[in-house]
Amino acid sequence: TVPHVYRRIDDALRGEESGASAPVVVTSSLMIADKSVTIIGSTAEAAVNGSGTSDIFDVTDTGSLVLVDLSIGNALQNAIFNQGNLTIDGVTIHDSGADSRGGAIANGGTAYLNFCVIKNNRGFNGGGVANDGGTMHINGCVFVDNAAGNSGGGLLNAGTLDVINSVFTNNHADADDRLGGGIAVFDRESGGTVTTHLAFVTIV
Repeated sequence: TVPHVYRRIDDALRGEESGASAPVVVTSSLMIADKSVTIIGSTAEAAVNGSGTSDIFDVTDTGSLVLVDLSIGNALQNAIFNQGNLTIDGVTIHDSGADSRGGAIANGGTAYLNFCVIKNNRGFNGGGVANDGGTMHINGCVFVDNAAGNSGGGLLNAGTLDVINSVFTNNHADADDRLGGGIAVFDRESGGTVTTHLAFVTIV
């Protein structure tokens, strides 16, 4: 467990302190394995720029990541690829993704998204977020201007999903014969039950 709050991501992963200030430019994927990392933005402008990195954060099944009050963007694939435990609170994820599922977040683990903005991301399925066999809880989030080449412009669910008090606006599924500009639900490729629960959700 990393016992402090750090201002540079790579310092947090090494367990070192730094006086450097945000924004932080990430030039290679940051793997989180066998540890718990918490990163808290010191100001509303605290930013992580993926600068074309494939994945900014890669959380393995033995890792845990908490992000608070940050802006994350410009990843070439997923801004966050999670197979472990992920909690984000007050985070904006923008302008990420390419041909993968989940431009902002691809989740196969357990994820909690609270009061976040997912905007202007893209992916083949799940332009903003793809919950692919994982468990995801979303509360008070806004999904806007995300696009999928196939289905699920804002969000794709192929796992267990709970969304409350959230808004999906101006998200698009670009394929002519596909649905789910806001939210799409798929069967799990590995089999098993897919569960989707929506409460007080607006899709426009």
